Amino acid sequence: YFLNPKVVKEPVPEQLEQIAAEILAPLQVTFHHFADKVLLSHDGNKLEYEQLLLITCKCMYFTVRSYMPSGVKQILPSLCKDMFRVLDSLDFNSPPEDSATSRLKIAKRCLIIFCTLVTRHRKHADNQMPHIVNCVIRISKQSIH
Repeated sequence: YFLNPKVVKEPVPEQLEQIAAEILAPLQVTFHHFADKVLLSHDGNKLEYEQLLLITCKCMYFTVRSYMPSGVKQILPSLCKDMFRVLDSLDFNSPPEDSATSRLKIAKRCLIIFCTLVTRHRKHADNQMPHIVNCVIRISKQSIH
């Protein structure tokens, strides 16, 4: 659990690098598109997009929870922007909607990804740190009724 600088760093498994390069990196554009659909749509058709966002967030979490593949390093800033947009869309001061559950699940997964980035991949998340802190402060200032 504690970082020992004398121990040689374990390389990212080749299969994970391949998954990141061939699936997750191209999926970033789709993730952005789904985030736009969810955040800009005011009708009931966004549930399918929310489910796809949640699945993509889960895949991203399982990818970065132990390693940081080079394919993910490249898309990290753009992915973080979309996750910030999802988190910024939360409003705990308005009456809860029935469809808000999936959005809350996505937000929870985004926060878990940010926790993982901060604790396991700090050097890759340092430039996102001010945005992470601001986002968390904004969420914590909201009152839950």
